[in-house]
Amino acid sequence: MFTQIIKVIWSQRAGNAWIWAEIALVSVCLWYIVDDLYTRITLYASPLGYDITGVYAIDLRTITPENEQYRPQEEYGASLGDDLLTIVSRIRAYPGVEAVGISAASLPYTYARNYSHLRRVNYETGDTLPSGTMRNYFATPGYVNVFRYATQEGATDVLAGSLRPNYRIITSDAAGKMFPEGDATGKLMFYNDDSIGVYVAGVMNPIRFGDFDAYTPTYIRLLEESVIAAELNEFIFQGIDITLRAGPGADKDFAANFRKEMQTQLRYHNIYMLNIRSFADIRARYIRGDVNETKMYLAGVFFLLVNIFLGIVGTFFFRTERRLGEMGLRIALGSTASNLRTLLIGEGLLILLFAFIPAAVISLNLGMQEVTDVETMPFTATRFFLCQGIAFVLTALMITAGVWFPSRKVITLQPAEALRYE
Repeated sequence: MFTQIIKVIWSQRAGNAWIWAEIALVSVCLWYIVDDLYTRITLYASPLGYDITGVYAIDLRTITPENEQYRPQEEYGASLGDDLLTIVSRIRAYPGVEAVGISAASLPYTYARNYSHLRRVNYETGDTLPSGTMRNYFATPGYVNVFRYATQEGATDVLAGSLRPNYRIITSDAAGKMFPEGDATGKLMFYNDDSIGVYVAGVMNPIRFGDFDAYTPTYIRLLEESVIAAELNEFIFQGIDITLRAGPGADKDFAANFRKEMQTQLRYHNIYMLNIRSFADIRARYIRGDVNETKMYLAGVFFLLVNIFLGIVGTFFFRTERRLGEMGLRIALGSTASNLRTLLIGEGLLILLFAFIPAAVISLNLGMQEVTDVETMPFTATRFFLCQGIAFVLTALMITAGVWFPSRKVITLQPAEALRYE
């Protein structure tokens, strides 16, 4: 049967050449679409590196001097930082609160971000290994427990306990760049613009800003409560974030109950609570634009796939229709319905195979030239062959559909009727 299919394809090579070119072009386009979809879906499904279930943000504000209730901080006999720590201790004592964290520009699903660079000097080889651009988190150990940042073994408490002065918790992607030889814990690092060294307190799982964001190397440095008490002012206060994690047994109306019961307690000196927001709501607002953009993108992809489907199905549908005379003669000479259908589908799939080889070469070059998205995900052999395989199967199904339906008309012809086509 294979030899017969080759002979038929060769005998009709003039017409098949155009079909071959069409399938080769379509295969490249379909691979690109599949590759982009695969990258986006894989990114969206990848772990975030933290858990926002039961996590809330407490919005605190300070009374302005124009308000009649305002008093100069000196009259209270305590610093603004002391007042903030008092409020945090009250939040921590509220029933159902599992952990409370203080941080600065360190929250997921927000646009407040600080960046810096770290490097590692390999004294044995003299090489300097940089981390690249790193996001800088500035937080208390409680913040680690609130979002449950964890080591690759799943330990959160150990990670939080390792956060101390002159030590940094770094993500595994940053550790892999600077310490490719293995465990980075306890190793010395430097800031690019400073010769003072800091040490690796621990290595945590890689993290992403949000569901549609790629992994970014990150480190967490300690925000000491003594520094908060001594140095916090009204300007810095605006960039401070207070977050809490409610325990598993907390009421489902935790935010409403907390707001009602703690509104008075969190009005302390010049500080008051403006609102409490769940991170589920914060996430929904943060990704709203990405969700809408993704919906539009998927609608465009669906439109392209429908056009590709109609193009391939239409090509093989009319190709089979034009060969009714040939098929009729084969039936009259004794070909069975099964053999006829196998012949028609086999021709289409063999043309696809011949077209897919140069298409794969073109696709590989496009990937190596970074025409595809390589920032979100590296262009690897696994990614290439998987997307090629999916594109091949989709094209094969389209060709089969284009042959199957008109072939049903052919194989039901009676021999006497079939001879009239010939």
